[in-house]
Amino acid sequence: MYIFGVKNKFRYYCVWLVEWSVFEHFLTLCILINAINIATNDYSSRETGQEPTAAFYVVKKIIDYIITVFFIFECFVNVIAMGFIFGSGPYIKDGWNKLDFLVVLNGLLFLTGLGSK
Repeated sequence: MYIFGVKNKFRYYCVWLVEWSVFEHFLTLCILINAINIATNDYSSRETGQEPTAAFYVVKKIIDYIITVFFIFECFVNVIAMGFIFGSGPYIKDGWNKLDFLVVLNGLLFLTGLGSK
């Protein structure tokens, strides 16, 4: 991004965080929780036109927001640590990171309400 130099403290801490094994394990746990959250969706509301209001679905929605915000944070930290397009080993050149970026963009649309009906 050319905003933060190689010796910038903020970028240094972003690189440290991205390479920290605990962060990677936590990210994997979030992906697993998100997959379970998606797998437990009930699409019967499409037929009735009413949103489910049970406590289970309220908790699911809260989990959705928390996971989405974390994925946005993870993407931001990776972009600062690796660079976005230019330099050696930029974020967007990796295939998995391209998918990650699309998921984050989708999450941003979800959070802003632009992706809803």
